Amino acid sequence: ETYATPVQLAKAISADLSIALAEAPLYADDGAAEIVKEFKSGTLSLGVDNIGATVASDLTGATIDDNNVVISGSEDGGDPVAIGFR
Repeated sequence: ETYATPVQLAKAISADLSIALAEAPLYADDGAAEIVKEFKSGTLSLGVDNIGATVASDLTGATIDDNNVVISGSEDGGDPVAIGFR
């Protein structure tokens, strides 16, 4: 996939990544000969110092009014994003 130019989300405080895998063992000669692991789901929780209105709008699909206030509606939904951190 192609993404836009990276931008800083905010200053990072913490990052907690949780990944769930689906495992499928292949048994041969009375034991597991091979175990296939596939990505099932994941959750990334980020602790950041401050998310500005523009970033909040990009992540959630909310709009920003003339006073720079984020207006969030029940039907808002942001586009998928790529997250990188070190």
